[in-house]
Amino acid sequence: MVTALSTACSNHSEPLICLSEAQGNQTQDIRGGAFKFGENRYYANERPVLTATVKDFNIDRTEVTNRQFKAFVDATGYVTAAERGLSEKEFPDIPAQFRVPGSMVFILSLIHI
Repeated sequence: MVTALSTACSNHSEPLICLSEAQGNQTQDIRGGAFKFGENRYYANERPVLTATVKDFNIDRTEVTNRQFKAFVDATGYVTAAERGLSEKEFPDIPAQFRVPGSMVFILSLIHI
């Protein structure tokens, strides 16, 4: 039996740091609480400032690998938003042909004149 190890590595200018699979599978408890989001001073679509409450949760300390995500999907049957498409209820102003399953790539193009 061959066991492949996945690692999480840093690509910064500092020395390369790779984590073992055991280190990469660590999680962190985050205490919930109330927070304000939005902004009243600038853009209209950021108004009004609202208060939201988040319950305590647990999050991975590193990014999720493709292998980990596949194991999660296999275990739960999870279907991503890209596979489901957008719902008419949540996005009533988007024409049906643009709510189909798929994905988008945004490309920033700078034109120098």
